[in-house]
Amino acid sequence: MGLKEAFGNRIKSLRRQRGLTQDALAFRAERAVDTISLIERGVNWPNAETVEKLAEALGATINELFDDLPVASTDDGEDQLAVGKDLLKQLDDKELALALVMLNALLQNKQ
Repeated sequence: MGLKEAFGNRIKSLRRQRGLTQDALAFRAERAVDTISLIERGVNWPNAETVEKLAEALGATINELFDDLPVASTDDGEDQLAVGKDLLKQLDDKELALALVMLNALLQNKQ
């Protein structure tokens, strides 16, 4: 299972634990039901704003959304640090701030 699928399963699990339908979560997160469905199935990766909205709608922290998810790896031998830097360069300021929160959460879990 890849990271997108694991994240989608986490969202689905938290939604069900809170007794919410996809419609109810979509309403609370101010997103389309199709968006929630695509995220839960691991088809689409949410942007930073959607991650924030999902966390808020689920009454969870961003750390809780990503806690214990599998670490993505590169299968083609690319240097993971270089790949990470290239990905970070594509983010706007808000998305970069969220990425830093996620990285800090990963480091805290490691300790």
